[in-house]
Amino acid sequence: MVLSLDAIEAEVLLEHDPGLPVFSQQLAYVMFTSGSTGVPKGVAVTHSNIVSMAADSSWRNGMHEWVLFHSPHAFDASTYEFWVPLLHGRQVVVAPSVRLEVSSLADLIKRHSVSGIFLTTALFNLLAEVQPTCFRGPGSFTFVAPRKRPPWPPSSRCLP
Repeated sequence: MVLSLDAIEAEVLLEHDPGLPVFSQQLAYVMFTSGSTGVPKGVAVTHSNIVSMAADSSWRNGMHEWVLFHSPHAFDASTYEFWVPLLHGRQVVVAPSVRLEVSSLADLIKRHSVSGIFLTTALFNLLAEVQPTCFRGPGSFTFVAPRKRPPWPPSSRCLP
């Protein structure tokens, strides 16, 4: 499924408006993380936090045209996968709600010309090893990943 705000008519949105006021500093969700300490803790995320992240100029490079939404909605990566493309007039490719094998994930990426994706380092390495051609598309491909040093040397290429 591909989701685009262009497909939703404004009248439909207005008909379903619950009329509840929303303020920028209101809590949007609480994310639980162990961070670098290993001790679980809750992190409060406001509506303003989401908009600030999604409106950041780093997303305006045109490389997030088709973003794959495959992370669990309770994982912070889903905020990128959903809000960044929609708030920039791009498309969200919604993965099926089943466990994706590497081959089916690679197929989704190829079939929908995904140009932006959040991958853990381990999942990226697995895709690059088993399905390296899934990252070859008509345009550029952008990876969003945790800030960890990749296991390959900086001068090497990870894809053939």
